[in-house]
Amino acid sequence: MKIKSVMFFSNGNTAVFDTRGEQIGELQESWMLKFIEALPKEYIESYEQLDILLPHGKKAKLFKIEGGFNWDILEPLTGR
Repeated sequence: MKIKSVMFFSNGNTAVFDTRGEQIGELQESWMLKFIEALPKEYIESYEQLDILLPHGKKAKLFKIEGGFNWDILEPLTGR
């Protein structure tokens, strides 16, 4: 199986497709959480206090879950 395309969604998720157009579920991970995991921990005061602005103009806030983090998408910013 070979990867043909990857879609990055504004909600922080991805979709990965093979050359036949079939989704490859085991490779579909959150681009947002992958980025958060890649940030050097010594630069993070509090993951839950990070300001995350998504491409569609909404904000996201992280919250701790067993084994890592998840996120909530908040209302759109006003005045932007």
